[in-house]
Amino acid sequence: MSVAATSCLAALAANLPSAAPDAFRLLPLGSFRAVDGRPEKLDAWVLTADDAQKIAADLAVLNRDLPIDYEHQILEAKRNGQPAPAAGWIQRVGVRAEGDAPGLWAEEVVWTERARQMIAAGEYRYISPVFRFDPKTGRITALLMAALTNHPGLDGLTDLQPLTEDTPMPDSIAALREALGNPDPAIDPAAAAVEALKAKDAEIARLKKEVEAVQAAAVPMSEHAKLQAELAALSARVEADERARLIEAGLADGRILPAQKDYWSQQPIAALKAWLEVAQPVAALTGQQSGEVAPNANKTAALSAEAEHLCRIAGWTPEVFRG
Repeated sequence: MSVAATSCLAALAANLPSAAPDAFRLLPLGSFRAVDGRPEKLDAWVLTADDAQKIAADLAVLNRDLPIDYEHQILEAKRNGQPAPAAGWIQRVGVRAEGDAPGLWAEEVVWTERARQMIAAGEYRYISPVFRFDPKTGRITALLMAALTNHPGLDGLTDLQPLTEDTPMPDSIAALREALGNPDPAIDPAAAAVEALKAKDAEIARLKKEVEAVQAAAVPMSEHAKLQAELAALSARVEADERARLIEAGLADGRILPAQKDYWSQQPIAALKAWLEVAQPVAALTGQQSGEVAPNANKTAALSAEAEHLCRIAGWTPEVFRG
């Protein structure tokens, strides 16, 4: 196991407390890191709700309170030989999974008079927990102690005067305007900036609604694929019908011979159209198909000059006509 001391931000912000709080968050739920880059070789420390419950249960069976010292002097005492007086004692910890600050909480804290005065005077503003964690996973396994410090390591994760469930969250714009004394936006630059921020918030909300509407109206990919398949099938039927019509026309006037029907049935339709544009009708074959006697009915005589010309153009052998 590894031990970490992290100065969690427990800022009293602009409003210093009139008294030291008896409850505050020690560790947040979820994943978090220190501002100095810790934990090394890990993505983050992790505190799950189940782990927090187990830590609270382990501390509940102890016959002693957890100390709060100054600047982690308990850890430094052996090195510097200085005393390590307590600033306070954590008598109970609990888990809060809901609200604005979920995490492991110190819920019954007794401060020394000195620490109470220093916190109220703003001489100390932050709390820093010391905890044990698994060096392989980063999961927190135990809470050891805490310290008052002015050098926070976990920025914005705890507050010595946190909001409670009974404390309403103020509107940020309204709170800022109130802090500015409710100035007139038309003449006060700061107030104008506040109004600009408010307008941007409204624009973001509008764009979000538009994106949601587009997503709701979008055609699913499965439906798109179905439409594509239907279009391809329709195109194939249209092309097949046109090919049949062109071949039938070519057979009728002799530009396509019966023996060539299968050949042209398998060629691209563009090539078929190109052939029909340059091929010349064969009068002798046309007459044969209409019931007249073909000049070469016995298939042994020489081809007509017109048929020979057609063979030369197409690169065919005379057997094509005789077949």
